[in-house]
Amino acid sequence: MFTEIFRLELQRRLCRVSTWLYTILFMLFSYCLVWGSLAGRGLLHRFYKAGSEAIYANAPYAIHMLLLTLTALSSLVAIAIFSRAANRDFISGTQELIYSRQITKTGYLAGRYLAATAAWCIVIVPMAFTALVAAKFPPTHPEKAGPSNLWHFLLPLMISVFPLILRSGLLYFSVSILFRKRAAATLVLLVQFTLYMAALSLIKTRMITLAALIDPFGIIASQMSWLSWTLHQKNSLLVGPSPLILLNHAIWTLTGVISAGLAWKRFSFREPASQQRRPVNFPDTSFKVDLDSKAETDIKIKLHSHTKTSPVTSSINQALHLTWSTFKSLIRSGPFLAVASTGFLFMLLVGYRNVGLAYDTRTLPLTSMVLDLTQNLFMVFIFILSAWLAAELVWRERNHGVHELTGSTAISTLNMVLGKLGALILVQTSLMILVMITGIIIQISQGYTQLELPVYITELFILRLPIFIQLAVMAFLIHSLVKNKLVGHLLVATFY
Repeated sequence: MFTEIFRLELQRRLCRVSTWLYTILFMLFSYCLVWGSLAGRGLLHRFYKAGSEAIYANAPYAIHMLLLTLTALSSLVAIAIFSRAANRDFISGTQELIYSRQITKTGYLAGRYLAATAAWCIVIVPMAFTALVAAKFPPTHPEKAGPSNLWHFLLPLMISVFPLILRSGLLYFSVSILFRKRAAATLVLLVQFTLYMAALSLIKTRMITLAALIDPFGIIASQMSWLSWTLHQKNSLLVGPSPLILLNHAIWTLTGVISAGLAWKRFSFREPASQQRRPVNFPDTSFKVDLDSKAETDIKIKLHSHTKTSPVTSSINQALHLTWSTFKSLIRSGPFLAVASTGFLFMLLVGYRNVGLAYDTRTLPLTSMVLDLTQNLFMVFIFILSAWLAAELVWRERNHGVHELTGSTAISTLNMVLGKLGALILVQTSLMILVMITGIIIQISQGYTQLELPVYITELFILRLPIFIQLAVMAFLIHSLVKNKLVGHLLVATFY
């Protein structure tokens, strides 16, 4: 039965037009990036210095980083592939029919997972051959292209790309199985990008080994392998399986295996416990009167007059109520608590160690220095959380299938939009307050009591907060106009 499940899932994925559109898109990405490095611009030239000075545009290390970076970017596509594979039967309503067949739990889950993994490989592998074509037949500046062969493109696939696909796919699939929601896989990707941004911040504080290990994509570990090479080595040597790369693979593969074990243990061929209806115990509303024959009972009925309010006041009250209720639901949600707590602990640990450190000399933790460090560390968290929450708020009714019911209520569209946007602004404000509290804790813990609260307020709430409000408005506009959530995420990231 494993073979039938695998074949059916892969066939369904290959019949979708989006799979081939994603494949063509990443093929164009790889070709254009190699072309750009030949012309002295683009991602490879800017971040990895390919095509500059005496370094070939198609140097082996540059091709390695190109394929690995594009694979990490394709995780936006992968969460749709794996979450769909995990929840396909529940989405189509055929779970009872499928589960009634003689099929084992291992065969069912392995078939779905491996088919989704094969589909991700189909999206990724062709871009290596387009990069090879661009390197073999450079469309411009052929003098910047060095000798290359097929092994320069196959080795990065085996060392970095395929391990990343296997372990990240295992995480996306396992979480989707556990929670039966696509948002769960999106949250995993959010945590991955957050850890990657945190790793980039750790590099600035010279914690290179820790940065390479917490990077879930392995980009920093691969970069550390060739960073100290000479020009000749960069043009000729291949990036091999260094100890840092292998240790990064081991840590994140173990994470994926643990999540897969939890998914296998909790999975059952029935409706998940989180979606089962629980019996509702209604309170006893029977009316009982025990009257004493000797007592006199007075029943008084008071009619409360209804105060009429103007339509403007009613609309304002409705918008404020929607804003507050949406804000409370957001700050109690798992993604907000996970990202906010992770960012707080990360700021606290890294900030306490590095604030007031200038050129290896310990100085006073001035408010300006604390703000520079905490903002650089936490602004990425705020951006990612704002963009993700904006998408979830816009798509919330459509994801639950109640958009038509919501549209038929007495709540106006303007109040609905203002309520959601106001709730997101309150979330951003609360995150700014968290940054200020973290900075104050760092200063007090180091014995510095001149807190300069006006500086905190000016920098965080007057200068920084309006930027994130603009981002929230733009994210709302993009997701309202675009009919695909993933495309909306890509456009918001491009805008940022």
